[in-house]
Amino acid sequence: MLGSRELWASIPGYEDIYEASLLGQVRRVVDAVQARSYAGRILKPINQHTGYQTVSLYRDKIPTILLIHRIICETFIGPCPEGLQVNHKDGDKTNNKLENLEYVTRKQNCAHASEAGLYQTGEDHHAAKLTEEDVLEIVISLEEGESQYSVAARYGITQANVSMIWCGNTWGRVTGIKRSY
Repeated sequence: MLGSRELWASIPGYEDIYEASLLGQVRRVVDAVQARSYAGRILKPINQHTGYQTVSLYRDKIPTILLIHRIICETFIGPCPEGLQVNHKDGDKTNNKLENLEYVTRKQNCAHASEAGLYQTGEDHHAAKLTEEDVLEIVISLEEGESQYSVAARYGITQANVSMIWCGNTWGRVTGIKRSY
């Protein structure tokens, strides 16, 4: 940011159509009558279930959904080197300011997420279908002789999921189970 002005640069592959800012915003550079959009319009980010933000960029009337943090890095740092990914330094997936983004290896990204307590596990995970109570009830039902298929049907999950719970491959921290067969 220079003074009170935001610094903008053309987005690679979308030059003369869209720009990105150091503050993590994306705007249209030209009017788009069909889309009822105008030059200078800042695009509204769409929050994904993963916590990341995306925008739809149009080229030749064809939309492409892109992650904002990737757009910002590619615009100001350059293409993502092979084997690297973008890390949000502060752990906030909605903070797409350039100063908060960096290219790191997957291992570094995972270590950062683990150290910062960012991993969602158990019923806090965005895709969780079960609660900790459900998992304990599943284990009790299996110990009492109920079939994995019957338990799976009752909880709306697959038999494979029930098997992984039983073996301790998933939800092991809740059940205290770790079986190897």
